[in-house]
Formats: sequence, structure tokens, C-alpha cells
Amino acid sequence: MKWTPDGQAVTYQAFRDNTVNVWLQPLGGSAPRQLTNFPKGYVYFHTFSPDGTKLYVARGEQIRDAVLIKNFE
Repeated sequence: MKWTPDGQAVTYQAFRDNTVNVWLQPLGGSAPRQLTNFPKGYVYFHTFSPDGTKLYVARGEQIRDAVLIKNFE
């Protein structure tokens, strides 16, 4: 979770429909709003530019492999 630059909301990453996007939750109690609309992938990090006009997102795919090593010497 991160505060928005104006301090009026928080942003967070949510996993829905097999992907991760950034959402905004206003502190006033209104409904959350989706800020990004990535069709697939994972958001690893998000932050606002210093002036608050841009949202920077680091994203990619998660690859998980399992390897069994036997008789290792």
C-alpha cells in the first residue's frame, strides 16, 4: 500500500482475473477504482512521480520451476 501524493487515498496491488493491477481506495469511503488495466502479469512495485502526475509500475511474469537433484556429490 502507498499513499497518493495528495494524501486523500491509498493505492494497492490486487490479484483478480489471473493478473495483478493497481487500485486506488479513497479515504472518503467511495468505491475503489482500478488505475491500471494489464491483461496478464504481475505488478512487483508501484510508486508516484515526485510531482504526483505519473504512476510508475514495475511488472513482469512469475516463473516458477522445481528441480529435483539426486545423488549430488
